[in-house]
Amino acid sequence: MTSAVPAFRSIHNYDTGMVTKSANPRRLLYLVEWRKRLNVSPEVIAEAFEIERESVHRMEREQNRMNAEKIAKYAETLGIMPEQLWRPPPPEGSDLAGADLTAAEREVALSLISKLTFPSSKPKRAPKVKR
Repeated sequence: MTSAVPAFRSIHNYDTGMVTKSANPRRLLYLVEWRKRLNVSPEVIAEAFEIERESVHRMEREQNRMNAEKIAKYAETLGIMPEQLWRPPPPEGSDLAGADLTAAEREVALSLISKLTFPSSKPKRAPKVKR
């Protein structure tokens, strides 16, 4: 007697073998990386959430437990914007200044920086001194 699985596999060119999980599952949030980059201890996060320290580690490990409110609270505790948690933190030694600016504040800051960096082409003349 023949099995139906090999026949199905040969007709549809479909492999019904065991499916294994990927060795590197897709990371959703960079919670631990941001917490460590900003030197925030798990105890601080636990205090903000009013949970035990072990629950913070579970929350960071099992990210399916994170909803929008928890993500916002985690980011607020770290002092960053929630959307930054989906990107890895900048490398050590780089500046995090401006990470918490609004779009309007960032535009003003960039405008000031560009004016300081690239002054107008005409140099200002010194006022004439009367003798």
